[in-house]
Parts: sequence; C-alpha cells; structure tokens
Amino acid sequence: MAIGMDGGGGIHPGAPLIWPKIPPVKQTTSAEETSATSRNVKTQTAPESSAAQAADSAPAAPPPAPASAQAASAARPMSMSDIVDQLLSHNIPNTPDNKQMASFMMEHGMELSQENFTDLFKMLKGNKNPAQLESAVISLSKGLTGSSKSVEVLSQFLTNSPQLSPQIQELRTMLAQFQSQLTSGPNLLNPGLTASLLSIVSDMDDTFKKLNKKATEGNVGLADMKKGALLKDIKAFEQFLGGLEKQLAGNPQAEAMRNQMAKMRQELSEMMNSLTSQSILSKDSARQPLGTDDKFAYWQIPNPLTKESNMELLIRKDPQRKKGALDPKKTRIILKMETPDLGEISIIIDVLENRVWYIFNTSSEETKAFITKMNNDLKQRMAQANFQLSGMQAIQKRLDIRKYILPTLNLDSVMRIHHEV
Repeated sequence: MAIGMDGGGGIHPGAPLIWPKIPPVKQTTSAEETSATSRNVKTQTAPESSAAQAADSAPAAPPPAPASAQAASAARPMSMSDIVDQLLSHNIPNTPDNKQMASFMMEHGMELSQENFTDLFKMLKGNKNPAQLESAVISLSKGLTGSSKSVEVLSQFLTNSPQLSPQIQELRTMLAQFQSQLTSGPNLLNPGLTASLLSIVSDMDDTFKKLNKKATEGNVGLADMKKGALLKDIKAFEQFLGGLEKQLAGNPQAEAMRNQMAKMRQELSEMMNSLTSQSILSKDSARQPLGTDDKFAYWQIPNPLTKESNMELLIRKDPQRKKGALDPKKTRIILKMETPDLGEISIIIDVLENRVWYIFNTSSEETKAFITKMNNDLKQRMAQANFQLSGMQAIQKRLDIRKYILPTLNLDSVMRIHHEV
C-alpha cells in the first residue's frame, strides 16, 4: 500500500501507511516514495568510513526549531472519507463502484495509484458487478495485467465454485454422443479425418474415465491433476472442433453434427475455466498483504464421498525453493470436503519429516466428539505409513479456506497517520 498523509492530515500518494502490530517489511520503494522519505527524514546515521566525506559535502544544518513547532502525531482508523480523498486526488469519480474497488485494492495489499486504477478499468470494460470488481483486483495483484479472461474465470469461482465431478460426467456424456454421431451418422468428413477424430475422442474420454475411477476409489494423486497438460489438451481439442464447425458451415446435412460440436465446445470451455481458476489461485501474488507470508498451491479434486461437491486441497509452497516448489517433508496441507454422514470437515495437517500434527474443523459437536474418539485409530494408521502422530485436535468451527487462497488485510486495522509540524 502506498497511501500516506501530508502535513495537513490529507492523503499524500507515495508515502507508506503504517500497519499496526505487523513487523516492518523491507521492500523496494518507488522514486516518489524515496523523494518523500528524503524530505521527511531529518538525520541519518552514516558508516564511519564515509563520515568525513559526508561532513565536507553536507550543507549547513538549520537552526533548531522552537518548542512550539515540535512534531505532533496522531493515528486513527482509516475511514471512507480518506479513500474518497485518494480517488479525487487521481481525478477518479467518487462513485460507489470506485469506492468498493479501492476497498478491494486495499484488502489485497495493492497501491491506490493511477496506474492500477487504469489497468483495472481496462480489465473490467465497464462491468460493475462486485464479484467482477474483486476478480479484477485479484488478477492484477497476481500480475495478470490486462487479462479480462481471468476476471471472468475468477468471478465464477467467487460466486459459485463449479463442481468437478458433475462436469467430468457431463463431458463424458457429450463425448459418447459425439462418438456415436461420427460412427452412425452421415459421412460428412473424409475417412482419415474421421478416424483421427475418433482416436482423439477416445483418448480424452479415457483420461476422464480414469480420473473418475480413481476419485471413486479415493485414490486421486497430484500427478493425476496436472492442470497445465490437461488444459493444453482440452484447448487444442476445443479449437480443433471450432475449425471443423466452420468447415461444415452451410451444409444442411451437417446441422446435427455442428450442434453437437457447439455443445461439446461449451462443456470443454467450462472445464477449462475450472482448471484455469485453480491455476490462477495457485499463482503467487505480486504484492502479498503484509503479515501473510504463507503461499499455497490449490487443487479441486473429485470427492470420492459425494458427487455433489469437490474436495479442495491446498499445499503450502516452500519459500526456499524456486517456482513455488513443494517440500513434502516440511509443509502444511489443508483439505476441505463434504461427507454424507459427518457434514463438512476441514483438516489442517502440518508435516515435519516423519512427524504430523492434525487439526480437524467441523461445525458439528457430534462430529467433533467422534473425531476425538478416533485418536488412537489415526495414530495406528499413521504408524503403518511410517509417520508419527505428534498432535491431534478437533475444533467446533468452520474453516474458511479462502483466507489461505486469497489472503487479505483487515481494513479495520489500517491506520491513518496525522502528522503536524
């Protein structure tokens, strides 16, 4: 955040705000921030080796200020009027949508700068939906400048997270119908192209069939959820179908096949959006809110216990490794799932070498009591997997995993510094 206060108590763009109860974070400052800092700092300690040189080149010190002109500072919570002042200082209209956008920017640790506002307006293209506003801010905070597609994808996640199991089943149904159309319908394509298309459809159906089977068995691994490779295959197939659809345009006999292709392309697009949202949420923020150092990779996995919901998985990235790599011997795993009998359960697992700690979160007192009774059983199962259960706790509280995927600042803790001389 780069909003500060000038001597008269107004907002001065460039000077940093002071965040309460958070250790100072060393970060690169802009030229404007550096200039503002140099004007406000009265003295600065210099290394002994350059003390003489600094004394020769330094200008004469001003006379000491009288007692009546000593500095006086006061801090108070940031108010909406402060945000309005900042908007007006950048010639941005004081509208409810712009104020809400500015609030989202502050929550996600972004600077209320003219450049950021300009980028957000371009990404939104006039859309004023609150979910779209927040999606644009999140996209920009993750370095996706100018990406209107990411705004659309994240907006769907914020409003209604798609369920992977029904999506996979629907896509498999569409693939089967298209395969039947190719084999039993009129010969609208040359034999070689038809054979190639049938092979592609069969391979893609086999991929989702294996994923569904492993999900039902509760045996889905991260290797099965390689979002990048799956996204490339789906996108290539969707584009290929788009080319065929154009090729068959104007042929009355191909109307049924073209309609089938259009429906399948829609299903493929929804699957791509689901996988893309996971990739975006796994991406590190370019400007992480202060005090939230943990960064997580995020997956949605078919829930083996119920087809009506996803299983959500987060794994903390190792800050010592490049490109957000995971360290399986030292990490935190967060798992959230819906169960038919026990309701929603969220589990936080801390791993250190062969030792593990569990925290179960549930909204049900009965489920909490049941989990507590299973302590010895869990201990034995961990021992069979060569892990030592070092701690286990059950809490009657619903866990909001969004605070781990999308960490934000509490605006009530943002303070305005009023400084007078």
